[in-house]
Amino acid sequence: MGRLAKLPPRMATVRQSIAATGPIAELPTSGERSAWSGKGSRHERGYGSAWVKTAARILKRDSYLCQECLRHDRLTALKVRPRDHAVDHIVPKAHGGNDEDSNLESLCAPCHAAKTAKEWMR
Repeated sequence: MGRLAKLPPRMATVRQSIAATGPIAELPTSGERSAWSGKGSRHERGYGSAWVKTAARILKRDSYLCQECLRHDRLTALKVRPRDHAVDHIVPKAHGGNDEDSNLESLCAPCHAAKTAKEWMR
């Protein structure tokens, strides 16, 4: 336990690593969060049982393929484990998007992470 207590918090370590390679002015501090990144439970944010059904329908509609990969002529089949894929809002809810099927697409985990990172920079 003594050794673990001496380890720096992960965010501080990440900040130091990034600071060594470039400016971190755009990185949110531990107290800052965007409007869509953690206010309330998943049910309060609109991701309850109805969302689970919608997501399953979108995955089936998209044939369990990452739509971003398809746009770049890559074929990435989505795995069954939820952490390996996401049904994503094309226009984020925080920017006026909705849960209409036309605003949803299936993404693999790397494409979802890249899209989310870009949205954080807005």
